[in-house]
Amino acid sequence: GGTDCFSDAYIDKMKTLHDTLIKTESRVGYSFALEGDSKCQIKREDLWKCNIRRSGAFFQAVGILISKLNLGKDVSILEPGCGTGYLTEILAKIGCKVDSVDVSERYCQVGRDRSQYTTHRDDLVAVYHADIESYLNQCEKKYDVILFFESFHHIMNHYRVLEKIVQDHLSPNWKIVLAAESIYADREVGEYI
Repeated sequence: GGTDCFSDAYIDKMKTLHDTLIKTESRVGYSFALEGDSKCQIKREDLWKCNIRRSGAFFQAVGILISKLNLGKDVSILEPGCGTGYLTEILAKIGCKVDSVDVSERYCQVGRDRSQYTTHRDDLVAVYHADIESYLNQCEKKYDVILFFESFHHIMNHYRVLEKIVQDHLSPNWKIVLAAESIYADREVGEYI
């Protein structure tokens, strides 16, 4: 079964993990209580607007990622923890076929709307409302790239998820990528590379 991302236990585990990884309390304007909360009033987009350097670092990291992985037309990608679909949208614009998964239905709807509006195609993006473990258990697809972008640290059972991916969901020329994980105390460009 999946993990209840709305439970106090999940939020406590994520806070502990996050604090351990970056050795800090939290980002300005962000509260761990908001993690996965569909009723929260803050918009992730508002966090990006207030920090130009962070936004620049994000786009720099995405450019490096696309270049280094040689991503492009018809590459099949699974993006667990897609959030509101920023990266999904960029990948679809260059012709990747992206299946995105997130635990927030609100974020999934934003991602669906964003990709449909910008690509005007139904065949490039599919957005699923689920935790990644549940999705992998019901999915039979194989992917060229499994791309965890700012999301791997949110998974409760890393080993079981990776095991399921390796056993059942990789194409012959596969890549598993963990990118932009919050592991640096100096959270500038280094947080993405």
